[in-house]
This record gives sequence, structure tokens and C-alpha cells, in this order.
Amino acid sequence: MNHLLPGMTPSAPDDRGDPDPELAAALAADDRVAVHARLPHARLLVPVVAMPHDAGDNHGAGDNHGAGDNHGGGGEADMAVPTLVNAAGRRGLPVFSALAALTDWRPDARPVPVAGARVIAAALEERYDGLVIDVAGPAPFVLEPAELRLLAGLTHKSGTETGPDC
Repeated sequence: MNHLLPGMTPSAPDDRGDPDPELAAALAADDRVAVHARLPHARLLVPVVAMPHDAGDNHGAGDNHGAGDNHGGGGEADMAVPTLVNAAGRRGLPVFSALAALTDWRPDARPVPVAGARVIAAALEERYDGLVIDVAGPAPFVLEPAELRLLAGLTHKSGTETGPDC
């Protein structure tokens, strides 16, 4: 699939959803060192999906997972970033290196381009137990919390861009 992500990355208006070549090679080779080196600089796609709205659900002050504020029920939905949960109850943040990998996982997911450094910071801030890259393939890759903390520290020291656009 080779669609533009119009208006999603003003700093990269020609983004077609293709993977960062260096990151794709590192993922395909299962090369942790190369993934660590490239991830903070790569554009990743965070999925956003419609979650059925429960009319009785009162979003509390601490609930920031839904983007909408629909309280009417009936066919309405909140937009949210899905969380992966394994059998042990560990929570993973799914992200994708390419639009094709995201749509292979969930065709209904909307891609939100985010700089890798920002994804790492968000995963730590939201206390995820890991970052899951390309969960449906072509080369699934999991980063553990210790790796995320290491990358966040290196990103902070190197001054890697963490602004809204990548």
C-alpha cells in the first residue's frame, strides 16, 4: 500500500507510509543494537481506532485514553490508541514502521505519524510494559521497559527532536 498520509506530517508532506529503510533493515535482521540506534530518529505510526462508547461510562479526570468526549451512546465511539495485553497481563504499546504493517494488523486503524523519540517517551510516561513494533509482521519486535529507559536517556542527552512532527 502506498497512500499519502495527507496533512499528518507537515514536515514530511510526501510521506507515503513507507518504512524508514535503516529501521526496516534492523527489524528484519532482528538486530537490537541497530534498532536502538535508529528507532529514536525514525517516523513511526501509532494506531488510533474507534472504541464503542459505553453510554454509562463517565470519563474520569484521569482517563486520557479516549480522544473524544461522546456521552450520547447509540453508535457513537471514542477514538483511542489500542493496548496489547499478553496472557501475563503485561501491556504493550503497538506501533508500526509502515502503513502496510499497520493495515495488515487492523485495516480500520488510523495512522498517526510520530517521531520515535516521542513514542519512547510516551510509552514510559504511560507506564507500558513494552513497545511492540509491527505486531502482525513482517518482523515483530518488542522493546522492554529497560530498553525504553535507556533509549529515552540517550535521546535526551543527544537532543533528538521530540517535537510534534518528525
